Amino acid sequence: MKLKTLFIAITLGFSLAVSAKEVKKPINTDASIVSWMGKKKLINDSHNGKIKVKEGSVVFDKKGQPLSAEVIIDMTTITNEDLKDKKYNEKLVSHLSNADFFDVSKYPTSVLNIKSFEKVKAAQDAKEKNLNLYKATGELQIKDKKKPIEFEVAITQEKATHKGLGKLTIDRTLWDVKYGSDSFFKGLGDKVIANEISLDFELVTKN
Repeated sequence: MKLKTLFIAITLGFSLAVSAKEVKKPINTDASIVSWMGKKKLINDSHNGKIKVKEGSVVFDKKGQPLSAEVIIDMTTITNEDLKDKKYNEKLVSHLSNADFFDVSKYPTSVLNIKSFEKVKAAQDAKEKNLNLYKATGELQIKDKKKPIEFEVAITQEKATHKGLGKLTIDRTLWDVKYGSDSFFKGLGDKVIANEISLDFELVTKN
């Protein structure tokens, strides 16, 4: 019994020692945002907008190097920024929110889960701006689909606050967002919507 108690104490002590080497910082949702852009495939026509971050966190080691991150995106907050006509703007946002696209009533959140950051060599202009560049590897969940992703992230630090900028281009059909895709529907003419969607992340941690 004494040996078992000693083993538990050693194991617990080791776990505490490991976790003490990491710092988990919550994301400042007021200062963070996800920008999106989609476009037609055959004509020069595109739309763009924003989606709010609901919550999240980034784990750093004691030297300030990122280890992992989780970002929960509030899909119910999707907006459009390029259509100035209120009627058409609301129509597009309603369409993006329904089952043709992201079905936000059924899937109100998407999740970006970064499992590792690998530091990459920065170009001279990035060094001059004090940017640290990383290859982020993990998975993105949209609706009920989880798919692996990789993209580059630039991180800056000002006192206790970290700011991360990253751009991810995805094939939306892999997440079962197939509306208007000529990979699945024929005879769409110039109404074909490109499979690729750009997602720009601007994430800021709290002090």
